[in-house]
Amino acid sequence: MGFRGEENMQSKITPLKARVLIHLFRMGKEGGTVTHLADQFGVAKSTVSRAIGWCEKNNLIQQPAEGRKIILSVKGRALAEKYQHRFEIVRQWLVSKGVSCADAERDAMSFILNLSDASADILYPEIKLCQIRKKLLEQEKIKGKDFCEALEDGRYPVGFMFCRCRDSCGLSESWLNDVFEHPGELVINNKTGIIILRVSNPGSYVSSMNGLQIDQTIQSIRYIENGQLQNTGKKEGYFYFPVHILEFLHYEDHRFLQGTVAFKLSCTAGSVAMPEMEAIFTMYF
Repeated sequence: MGFRGEENMQSKITPLKARVLIHLFRMGKEGGTVTHLADQFGVAKSTVSRAIGWCEKNNLIQQPAEGRKIILSVKGRALAEKYQHRFEIVRQWLVSKGVSCADAERDAMSFILNLSDASADILYPEIKLCQIRKKLLEQEKIKGKDFCEALEDGRYPVGFMFCRCRDSCGLSESWLNDVFEHPGELVINNKTGIIILRVSNPGSYVSSMNGLQIDQTIQSIRYIENGQLQNTGKKEGYFYFPVHILEFLHYEDHRFLQGTVAFKLSCTAGSVAMPEMEAIFTMYF
């Protein structure tokens, strides 16, 4: 019953009520008066008073007895913080697309009030990623450390590809692409990141001697850092490695970043150890 009541309450929030909540959230403990809010929004005090009355009825605000300042309740602060976060994401995105500041403010408010939480949970991270990607694309070359610092904490799906090096220095797609699940996972925590590659199937190849398919198992993956070979992390079912070892590039006609690193891999084919091979890993963001 509580969930349904909350849903019904949010469905009746108008743009003015949401603006009141957001403004009071920004004011913090300082709060505001009806006169201040009416001046801020350019509307009559009676209009603000009706909005305030509705918010008070729904336990979103409180008016301390010792003064006339209006402040948010705990419930109101939680709701206002959600609206503030979503509003800023959409407003900034619209402005970045060339929408005027006035139109962006109005449209962002209307947008966030007419979107379900389920859709918002999917859409807002995508908009945020677009903003981050746009900022990163303004740089010609990005270090892995800079890339991680630009992202918020969380888990992100990433496309990737392995290519094998040929003697002619050309590249061709590697059988490793069939070994790991796609997409991979990027995990950002406190401005540092790791990439997780989960094993879906053992690698296999067809023997040139007898035409039989031979399964291969990856034993280790290593990379060069500061002139030294380092092992990636390995747990049951997946490998992981730090993002800072990647070099990121983008091209003017592309809308995504490419992060690349060279790996040395050792495998076994049954009980037979295979020579260490080199492969180029590229992630796309």
